[in-house]
Amino acid sequence: MIRIGVPKSIDAWLSIALLPFKAYVATGYPFLQLFHLGCSVASSPAYGFSMTEGAILSGYVPAALVLMAGAIVQVCRKESDDSLNTFLFAVVPVVLLVLIYTGG
Repeated sequence: MIRIGVPKSIDAWLSIALLPFKAYVATGYPFLQLFHLGCSVASSPAYGFSMTEGAILSGYVPAALVLMAGAIVQVCRKESDDSLNTFLFAVVPVVLLVLIYTGG
């Protein structure tokens, strides 16, 4: 039986607060590729991105910052086992942005 209720610990609340940012990191790149395929003009950093692609990419910066801050809080609390997971979610957008803008 699955029990759904209000989280009782700070770690559970923090995990819930970070969930939208993790979801954005996980779904942003597939949506970027979807919009990129739908564009009729060549879009790459050399030619510029469409407004939709720019919006998706610019959302990665605040998501990475929030996830990095969340990982630091989780490490400092020492009660959460999600700190490595959150840290990896914070590193992914940085790596993707570097790869996209350097053409790698």
